[in-house]
Amino acid sequence: MKRTFIGDLTPKYRERVREILRSTGVFREDEITVALQVFDSAYGAPDGAHASDGAQNTPPATSDYFFLGAFTAEEELAGFACYGPTPGTDATYDLYWIAVDRAA
Repeated sequence: MKRTFIGDLTPKYRERVREILRSTGVFREDEITVALQVFDSAYGAPDGAHASDGAQNTPPATSDYFFLGAFTAEEELAGFACYGPTPGTDATYDLYWIAVDRAA
């Protein structure tokens, strides 16, 4: 059995997230675009525009989205999940995106 590790994502995984979404064969291009917009809202635009201190690895303080990655033993991103608090509720969360590379 292959070992998988769960960890935080950083902006450097943006293109890998796109690759994973495409590899599934399930998501349309417009859905992939939305997923990347959600990623950007969590980690800042690709040029780092959201990072108030100039550090591209710092999520914006107001992000309502969180990402977790599933990494192989070789530290390659094999899948991810995006979740966040459900508006108007107390301690309830929604799972917005979940995807695993078809080749993983």
